[in-house]
Amino acid sequence: MEQVPLFAVNDQLLQVIEEAPRLTIQEEKKIIADTQKLSIRYMRDLCHNAARQSMKHLVHGTQYVVCWLLNHIHEKQQKNHTLFREKIATQLASFLAFLQQQSGSWFNLDAHMPHIIWQPIHEKIKVKIEPGKTFLLNDIEQDLVAVFQNIYTDTTTHPTPSFKQAHYWQALIQALCLEQEHPQYDTARCILLLIRYNCNHPAFIRYVFSRYLLALDTSKNPHQHWQEALLHINRIIPEKETVLLVKEQDCKSALMQLIQTEIDAIHFSDKAKNIMQASCPFQYTLSVTQLAVWLRMQTDSGMIEHHNTTELIRYFAENASTNRNQSIAFKSLYNKYHQPERSAVQIMLEYNVRMQKILKDLLQ
Repeated sequence: MEQVPLFAVNDQLLQVIEEAPRLTIQEEKKIIADTQKLSIRYMRDLCHNAARQSMKHLVHGTQYVVCWLLNHIHEKQQKNHTLFREKIATQLASFLAFLQQQSGSWFNLDAHMPHIIWQPIHEKIKVKIEPGKTFLLNDIEQDLVAVFQNIYTDTTTHPTPSFKQAHYWQALIQALCLEQEHPQYDTARCILLLIRYNCNHPAFIRYVFSRYLLALDTSKNPHQHWQEALLHINRIIPEKETVLLVKEQDCKSALMQLIQTEIDAIHFSDKAKNIMQASCPFQYTLSVTQLAVWLRMQTDSGMIEHHNTTELIRYFAENASTNRNQSIAFKSLYNKYHQPERSAVQIMLEYNVRMQKILKDLLQ
């Protein structure tokens, strides 16, 4: 019967890792020697089975078995560390790196990275993002530092990150190290780099958007503020094939969508205001108190003929607006109509003088 890839070595390793039998020095050397030949054995089996199984199936199956073995060794080492298992783990990790390099797109980057491989990577990153001699975020606002650290913890401890996320954090930390050398390195530059590296965690997107909201409080022109923010984000060129969370919307698009929503809201508000103005056929420069006196003048002088004063006032309240009030409350206009204010009457007397002059000019 034909053997599947790695079958012979796996059978031995399972016994050694799970059952922990007593082995002689010669037996240990033989197993380690066999493990060192994993790359050659895999390539031979790959050629032999290529015609019968898909590459994806072969790669995923091999990757799964090796990752499982590494995680199982890690559990055993936690309870009882041995040099022999450490050597086996080193060889398996080396083979997994070979498998990833040779397999290209068939390697499953979304699979969880074995703890044994992730741990040394995590230790190197940890000293960079926590306060100390090599801290990368010294000149950065504490709010962003907290968000950054929380995102790192959230994406790397369940129980380990995927291969893709581990590679992402390595690339991001390397980019931050280079950025830190810039003479103008600050919070703004750090944010730009995180957007460029597609840090699309919701916590970071909320943080960036909240900064724009805070800046809005000091802006005299909200529309211009959001237009400039949109232009600012749109100019960022993302790194190719770089993403923290595969299933989430990319960071740049998410921010642009939020900003565009604010712009649309302003447009909607302006449009609603214009519609409101257009819906009122009578636009007056008078105040409501003055408008009430003007309406009283027309009714009492017989210029407007009506049979119901209340309905007439209601009609003007619904169809008129002033420079100060886009909508006029019926009760307010009604009260001021029946109880004219002295100051409003005096102003209407001034308007009356102007109107008399206009009428005289029209007679000439």
